[in-house]
Amino acid sequence: MNYYEVALLSRAVGILTYEFGDEIPIGQKVVVGLRGAHLVDGVILAKVEKPSYQTSKIVEIAEEVFSKFSIDISKFIANYYCCSLGQALSLFMPSKKSKEASRDFEIIIDDTITLSQSHLG
Repeated sequence: MNYYEVALLSRAVGILTYEFGDEIPIGQKVVVGLRGAHLVDGVILAKVEKPSYQTSKIVEIAEEVFSKFSIDISKFIANYYCCSLGQALSLFMPSKKSKEASRDFEIIIDDTITLSQSHLG
């Protein structure tokens, strides 16, 4: 079993320790249980030794990964603005796509230049 320090995104709580069977890279976004049944997003900060207390399991590995820079600047933000690391890290999460943003579009600049969503990514 592997043990990890996890910062809970958008939560004003400290860093908590969770367990998982496989290796998880630093910066990986995960889903963990909080107080039994409530699932929340978190970020792996460090792999640690087995603690002396019982830990909960990481429920799911998400696709997103936070860069080392995002984690480092979040530590600065948390310290400077007296907030939790999870609150600071949540600033680096991309916002969810709105229905409006997912529509196809085309921009015609003149008769020779046409940009579409596929050109812009």
